Amino acid sequence: MNLIDRVKNILLTPKTEWEVIKAESTPQKEIITGYVLPLAAVSAVCGFLGTLFVAYAFLGLSFLLYGVLDVPNKRLTYCNAGHPPGLLLRGGKVTELNVNNMVLGVTCDEQYTQSTLDLKHGDTLLFYTDGLADAMNFNKERFGRERIIEAFKQGGATADIIAQNILWNARRFVGLTERNDDITMLVARIG
Repeated sequence: MNLIDRVKNILLTPKTEWEVIKAESTPQKEIITGYVLPLAAVSAVCGFLGTLFVAYAFLGLSFLLYGVLDVPNKRLTYCNAGHPPGLLLRGGKVTELNVNNMVLGVTCDEQYTQSTLDLKHGDTLLFYTDGLADAMNFNKERFGRERIIEAFKQGGATADIIAQNILWNARRFVGLTERNDDITMLVARIG
């Protein structure tokens, strides 16, 4: 499989692609071209997509969080282009995964930077869309970043329970108000 197809498949169908990768018996040379280069391409992908969005300005500004979780080595490589920052829960303390990149579609010249995070057993990651932070109650108060962090700190036995607790806190805060945006969330617990 060529590099472009590998990156495309990791981006568009990660679950399926990681199963394909897992089943491969890969020589060292192919590890470099099939895995190392796609990881190195994280910031370049963001830059390329940003250029596309400038070319098609009628689409408006777009936000992107692109990451590759290397499970065996417990390492996350990510690039954030204007998306709410991911959160890391380690030892009861929450840290924002900030990368100061511009949103996609502002300029063709933007150089997107990536970050790498070495993870430890028991770490928990949270990535969410702005719909979670922007969820409003009847008083037009946003659920906001601080409430997300507090709900995330409550933890749970599994990633699924943590996600359910965060959603429960948001729903309780919002009450019966009409939803103004979708909520998408990913929680990963490192074993």
